[in-house]
Formats: sequence, C-alpha cells, structure tokens
Amino acid sequence: MTALLLSVVYLAPTFATASVSSDADDPAIWVNRRNPAQSRIYGTNKEEFPIGSIYAFDLNGRVTQTIDNVDRPNNIDVAYAMPTGNGSMDIAVATERLQGRLRIWQILPDGTLFERTGNTRVIEAGRTDYGEPMGVALYKRFDGSVRAYISPKLGPRDAYIQEYLLRFNRETNLVDAEYTRSLGQFSGKKEIEALAVDGASGYLYASDETFGTRKIDIDPRRRTAYQQVALFNTRGWKGDHEGVAIYGPWLITTDQIDGGSIYHLHPRNGLPGRPHAHPIVASFTMRADATDGIDATNTPLGPRFPAGIFVAMNSGPRNFLVLDGRRLQTLVRNPAR
Repeated sequence: MTALLLSVVYLAPTFATASVSSDADDPAIWVNRRNPAQSRIYGTNKEEFPIGSIYAFDLNGRVTQTIDNVDRPNNIDVAYAMPTGNGSMDIAVATERLQGRLRIWQILPDGTLFERTGNTRVIEAGRTDYGEPMGVALYKRFDGSVRAYISPKLGPRDAYIQEYLLRFNRETNLVDAEYTRSLGQFSGKKEIEALAVDGASGYLYASDETFGTRKIDIDPRRRTAYQQVALFNTRGWKGDHEGVAIYGPWLITTDQIDGGSIYHLHPRNGLPGRPHAHPIVASFTMRADATDGIDATNTPLGPRFPAGIFVAMNSGPRNFLVLDGRRLQTLVRNPAR
C-alpha cells in the first residue's frame, strides 16, 4: 500500500488545447516519426450522437480535424505499425459506448484520421453483468499483433476486462475485433475506466475507482500471464483513481479532484529486487479540473519539446492541458521543491 507523504508541486501547463464542444474526456498522443514536431493529440468529446466527436490537435493546441457523429466516445488510444497483410499502418481506436463497439481510424502520415471501422462489436450483447465499453488500451505484442483491452461501465468481480485481437480484413480493407479472453479483478465499488499498457514490459495498468491501481501481466510467455501481479495506491486518495500513463522511467497515476487533480509519479520498473513495487516518488498538479484521461510520451517532439509532453483532461474548460516533459524530469530530480 502507498502512503502519500510527498508535497504536491504546482507545474504551470505549457499550453491548453482549444475547447471541445461539450465534454472533453480522454487524450492520446500520436508521435509523427517522420516529423515529430507535427505529432498530434487526439481527444474525445464524450456526447451522444450526433454531437459526440473526436478532435485532433497540433502541438500548439489548435484543432486540425474534427470527426463528428460518434455515439458517446469515451476513451482513445493509438498503436503503431499494425500489420495489414501488405505493409502496416498506425491506428487510433476509441470506444463508442452507445453503439457497443470500437471506432477505428488509420492515422495518415500527416496525422489525419481515416475511418477503418469493421466488425468491432465488443462487450457481449445481452449480458446483464456487463455495461457499455469505456476504457481502451492498445498493446503491440512481441508477435506483431495488436490487442485491445476494453473495460466496461459494469462488470463482474473477476474477468472484468476483455481482450480483443485487432485484425485487418483484406476483403473489406477495414479492421475487425476478435474476442480472445477476459481477465482482471474488480472491487465492485465503482468502475474501471482508465487503462494503460506498458508495451515494453507487457503489463496492463487498470484504475479501479475509489479502490486502487491494478497491475496485470499480459505477456503470454510468462507463468503469471493474465494474472494480477500488484495492487497499489490503496490509501490516501482524495478522489477517484482515474487516468494512468507511461512517461520514460515513470508510471503516472491520477487522483481526480475538482479544480485541482493531482498526478503521482511511480518508478515504472519497480524497486531493486521488487519489480512490482510502485511507490509514489513525486506528485504535482496543473490545477486541472476533475481529470479523467491522461497520456504522456518522452519521445522528442521537435525542438520545442525535446523531452516529449504530458497531457491531461481539464473538465470545466472542456480542453486538455499540455506540460513540457522537461518539467517532469526536473520534478523527479527535485520532488519536494
């Protein structure tokens, strides 16, 4: 269990994106490997059809694309180089809650989203112990396949999260989702919305709201595959356990607080001799309102952001706050400053 002993440092955001029309919820960062300064932030506008939408922002926070007519998009994530049978493509995937499916877009070289949604029904229809799909996290596995992990609005205490194989259909040129397994425990207290995959080590992190952060092994080559290997952040939280993200050597988790959400940094690979111990080593706030989703990358994004960025949803203003990654690195070196 984790005790919150460090002071919370205020870090002023570098910029805020433009506002979405109704209800900002979750961001995802896409790194443009050809031109990193032209990377994109994708964000959901969580409303019913026809207002629900996906926004794309550049690294100045300006809107570069809006996709309308999405039926209550909740969370969004990206994956790189998904096999197509004739090359590969980057994809963005969002849960479309009121349609009970995933919406899938190919990410074109300039960051524009192009629809590739095929047969993507998720969360078994008619099951009384499952609700609408909410959280999504993508995993590019060692075998080259892309897996999507989906958390529902409601679910059982065992096998709460569902895994799907995303497969490019060469007959339709669309991407289908094929159910493969269920995994993960749930407290039953509220819901699990925020998910994040550490693709380098093969672990899934799940924020069990009002209860704690779960770490699940999703590498089938290990004897602990599809089992929970850690539970932390079980004490000292003021709000819901929400967004979770990876930034370089750090795991970041969110305490959702009205007017001043707090973000905690944990060692991504644990402690010496204790790879599944993830104590809090630094905490900060950007005074974002009731943060749901976050994302981060330490990949250099051009000369303005040589250490990447951290992005957090900001509820009241309906936008996303963006922090220069160099501020995170300074914070970890001086956690009590």
